[in-house]
Amino acid sequence: MSRRGEIAGQIFIYILALVIVSLIVIYGYKAVRDLHSKSGRVALIEFTTDIQNTLERMSTDYGSVMKKTMAVPSGFDAVCFIDTAEGPGDTQYRLVDDSWRSGAQANVFLVSKNTVEPIFAGDKDTGASYLSVDDEGEKFLCLESVNGRVEFAIRGMGNKAEVTRA
Repeated sequence: MSRRGEIAGQIFIYILALVIVSLIVIYGYKAVRDLHSKSGRVALIEFTTDIQNTLERMSTDYGSVMKKTMAVPSGFDAVCFIDTAEGPGDTQYRLVDDSWRSGAQANVFLVSKNTVEPIFAGDKDTGASYLSVDDEGEKFLCLESVNGRVEFAIRGMGNKAEVTRA
């Protein structure tokens, strides 16, 4: 009789251990997934801050030229720079064009297949843009990400920073 009780007790312990291990695995999976999601947001914030600070700094440094290589946050395929002081043009990205035509303040866009992430590189108080673009007469420059990076040149103009191909 005690033998049956021991077997039932062992089965209960095995089931309890299986449930506890399963809960730990599920919790670990969710924690890793959340961490990955947060790292993507951090990369986006770092990109935004870096581009804003670089363009602001270069805009006042008349005549200086800088070659810049930036890591593009995962999930994005290209970066578009738009000279919002000029009339709308036609990039290869409909969502960027729509934003430009609508008069939105954003002048830098991270582009993926189905979405864009708008960024304003300028003085938030006055709304003045730090960005000027000249790509062979076009007032926009869209650069495809190569190995998760884009490369471009920035020239200080005194009141703006002009972005061109590197």
